[in-house]
Amino acid sequence: MWHAECFGLALYHHSIHVFAEKCFQIFGVFLLINYRVGVTKDLRGEMYRKLYLYPFHFSRKSRKGDMMSRMSNDVGEVEGNILGSLVELINAPFMLISTLISLFWLSSELTLFSLLVLPVMGTMIALIGKSLKKILTKHKTKWEPSSLS
Repeated sequence: MWHAECFGLALYHHSIHVFAEKCFQIFGVFLLINYRVGVTKDLRGEMYRKLYLYPFHFSRKSRKGDMMSRMSNDVGEVEGNILGSLVELINAPFMLISTLISLFWLSSELTLFSLLVLPVMGTMIALIGKSLKKILTKHKTKWEPSSLS
């Protein structure tokens, strides 16, 4: 009986978490829509202006339509990458806060314990990783092919 209640509560919190995540993603996209249109317009305008300022012999070597198509695709890639990062930048703090709230609501003692233990464990893992890296680089230089001959 107790396991079924815990499972139901966890499922309930997970559904709230997913709902909040999607809401914050939509909110981030909504906030950045004007910025997205402005950046795209400015990038494309500047690229087309530079294309038309090239000398006449440049247009004989390559077709302007082909160049415009390539530039348009490049601008789309840049726009997608930059704005995807900005949406995640807006989304991440909200998701962190909502996750912490739901964790505290489920079990405040376990959440506090985890928040105290995780930095200590992370520091220990980082120190062990650094020492292993030092040892491996030392042995790597010792057994390089140039030193075997």
